[in-house]
Amino acid sequence: MRGVKTENRAELYNKNKEMISRIHRETTKSGQNIAPIPPVRYPEHRERAKRDFKFFSKRYFRGAFYLPWSKDHLGMIDIIEESVQYGGLFAYAMPRGGGKTTLAQAGAVWSILSGYRSFICLIGANDRNAKSLLEGIKHELRYNDLLLDDFPEVVYPLRRLGGQAKASVGQHIDNKNTNIVWTVDRVIFPTVKESIYSGCVIDVTSLEGSIRGKNHHREGGEIIRPDFCILDDPQTRQSAYSVTETQKRLDIIFGDVLHMGDARKQIASLCPCTKILPNDLACQLLDRDEHPEWRGQCSKMMVSFPKDMKIWEEYKGLLKKDNLEGTRETTAFYLENREKMDKGAEVSWIGRYSRGEISAVQHAMNLFFRDKTSFLAECQNEPISRMDDENAIQPTAKNIALRLSKLERTLIPVECNKIVVFIDVHKKLLYYVVSAFGDNFTGSVVDYGVYPPQKGRIFLMRDIREGLMSVSKEKSLEAAIYSGFEKLEENLLNRSWIRQDGMPLNVDICLIDAHWDQASDVAARFARLSNHTIYPSHGLSIRAIHSALGGNKSSKFERRGLNWIIRPNIEQGIRYIVYDTNFWKSFAHGRLTCSLGSPGAFTLFGNDPDIHGMFIDHLCSEKGFLTEGRDRTVTEWILKPGLDNHWLDGFVGTMVGASILGVKLPTSGTEGGLGNIISLKELQKEVRNATQHNNPLQRSGRFSRGVSMVDSAFR
Repeated sequence: MRGVKTENRAELYNKNKEMISRIHRETTKSGQNIAPIPPVRYPEHRERAKRDFKFFSKRYFRGAFYLPWSKDHLGMIDIIEESVQYGGLFAYAMPRGGGKTTLAQAGAVWSILSGYRSFICLIGANDRNAKSLLEGIKHELRYNDLLLDDFPEVVYPLRRLGGQAKASVGQHIDNKNTNIVWTVDRVIFPTVKESIYSGCVIDVTSLEGSIRGKNHHREGGEIIRPDFCILDDPQTRQSAYSVTETQKRLDIIFGDVLHMGDARKQIASLCPCTKILPNDLACQLLDRDEHPEWRGQCSKMMVSFPKDMKIWEEYKGLLKKDNLEGTRETTAFYLENREKMDKGAEVSWIGRYSRGEISAVQHAMNLFFRDKTSFLAECQNEPISRMDDENAIQPTAKNIALRLSKLERTLIPVECNKIVVFIDVHKKLLYYVVSAFGDNFTGSVVDYGVYPPQKGRIFLMRDIREGLMSVSKEKSLEAAIYSGFEKLEENLLNRSWIRQDGMPLNVDICLIDAHWDQASDVAARFARLSNHTIYPSHGLSIRAIHSALGGNKSSKFERRGLNWIIRPNIEQGIRYIVYDTNFWKSFAHGRLTCSLGSPGAFTLFGNDPDIHGMFIDHLCSEKGFLTEGRDRTVTEWILKPGLDNHWLDGFVGTMVGASILGVKLPTSGTEGGLGNIISLKELQKEVRNATQHNNPLQRSGRFSRGVSMVDSAFR
């Protein structure tokens, strides 16, 4: 402004700034006052919903429960009602995908809105599952208009937040704060005058997270603790396969979860679950003899199977053709023969079938033919007792003990010209195996052990007291593992191994198990800095229902061999190996069972089988079971309860390393070898060029080609 002095301009600017700030504060403050709360629109629906969980679910969760109820659903609804109103422990198994998680979410909301419970704790198998439980509830509280109509004192203040947690800080009703909490793991209901829901809590956590010490201070000084807990599918497939992890989760449930409540009031708990394996966590909670306090109940997708299974075998053949050729003959065949095919069949939920299917019976049989083992576990809650299967493939300690080379420890058989080392990494110990190979996979285990060495000849991992941290001067576990790698490098890789004819040999390749998260970066760094050929590796249990490893087209950035892939990791500056553990365990089993003297036969060093007792126990720690899926048969290997298998993993890993070096069985017709892999420097240059030209070769620092399971393993 011309003619206005500089000091006057500054004063005018400050006045305008102050005025704008005042207007903004007043606007914000007026917007934070959400009074008045709208009245209840349908009082009769509200009162009925508070008494009747079935009505509540159909009215307010109609988007999820749009099909007629099944007998199983009605049973679970009764269980939730009883648990909420009267307390107690309930475990209820339903087929996977039957809606038990959505019912559990609805039950959490109803338990508060009915006035019976004030602090709900939702517990998932892991952190991701737990938070997804709360996300579904928050979505309903934000967008469900019927809940807003009937419970405005709860939903209206939450909706006014607009999904923004920060907006709760100043929100008030005529200068009385609503004290809402709206985070990824907790929702605290608004404090509203005369509302019985003021300060009620829905909290989520996981069995892998922090459970103890949960409480909330309500306005007025009242301290509330969890009074209703929902354990939604509290196990993962990985934990179900582990006896130790299953027991750990049971200990957390009985020791922590069931003691979260107030000392004056026993916590009520509901556990909707699905069985995965025999004697897993779900099986144990549902067992009325072992845990009668949980009052376990199970339901099945298929109450009874069709009487005429021969015609269903014809259907199975057409189903295979449809999958291979993209035809649709199965549905036409089913329509033509439905009366005969449905005879004797009974399903628990007649409304459960997918687009393109005619009935729930057809849907169930499609799942049955896709993978019988998974169907019996996931849909029937009758997992196959694999560990008792008479047809299991089982290496025997007696036979392995006879396969001795008669050579001293570390002495290489004269027919061998390659040496492979595998290191299996654990928190306490590093297990290693050294195997020598001839060109036709004939060979011998020439050394094995652990670092740090243990005093006894027989020990289990869980009993170890003097581990890596005990013998290392390092303060962190990662540094202790790295120090252990250096010790093994000095003892195994920086030496010559003498062959029977006096020829000195060196280790050709070393694989390090990088499956464990804390070991992955350490193994990569060690491999990158070492002068030896070292690869971090990751074994994947490729089941019959999965695509075969290496089934997709290879890229020039990869090298693929006999069920293994070498892939680049640009971020870590190394290459890593992924391999199919089921295939290679079967392959290794073959090396221990074929006749001595035949190509591919393997031995153990020495002439005294007693010194190999613990090593042989590891080699015999798993059973193999033939499974079918996706029109292929796979032997799946499962650890027997209470045993260690770490040297088995090492022995199998040396087989993979030998294949990478080009070793092959005369009858396999499959070449191994490293092949022509471009250098890492060239690869990094290509990636930079690809990125500059928006080439989608790189995604999050890793290449996106290949099997999705392989990709996820190293992300």
